[in-house]
Amino acid sequence: MRKKKNKNILLELISKGLVLLFAIVMIFYSSEKIQNTMYPVKYEETILKYSAEYNLDPFLILAVIKVESAFNETAVSNKDARGLMQIMPTTAQWISKKLGQEEFNEADLFEPEKNIMLGTWYINYLIEKFNGNTELAIMAYNAGPTSVQNWLKEGTIDEENIVVSSIPYDETANYAKKIKDAYEMYKKIYD
Repeated sequence: MRKKKNKNILLELISKGLVLLFAIVMIFYSSEKIQNTMYPVKYEETILKYSAEYNLDPFLILAVIKVESAFNETAVSNKDARGLMQIMPTTAQWISKKLGQEEFNEADLFEPEKNIMLGTWYINYLIEKFNGNTELAIMAYNAGPTSVQNWLKEGTIDEENIVVSSIPYDETANYAKKIKDAYEMYKKIYD
């Protein structure tokens, strides 16, 4: 009886050890797959095209798309922002006019190429508006440029030393952190 009990304990230990070994192997084997699933690259050609056209880092555009819509081209926010880069229809219409495109159709925001073009143009515009400061531009992409200008004017945030905790809108503070984290992961995985 004792031999049978020892044999069962030994089989149980071997079984648990094999399960643990399998789990460890799967973690190392599939960590790249997990990373690629968590940080996908979709619409690569379009992102590269418009990133080059508007002189932007494509990893930044990937991070914005991931955080804004998780690459869901039909996403609509509770504030009516639409598409991959979650652009408000009024902002898209304004951008279209700036680009000399008088014909604007809100349905275009669900077309990945059009949405990415508008979003990358807008990010470039915001970076130029904030003197090359990408962090301020990203905050403005979320909270609007007027809010960020007011924060700078009031001294709420310091252009030279941006501290996420000093951003008055929790949503924008979280957004800025998510973009930074996603950007760093995209660089780590794909660069």
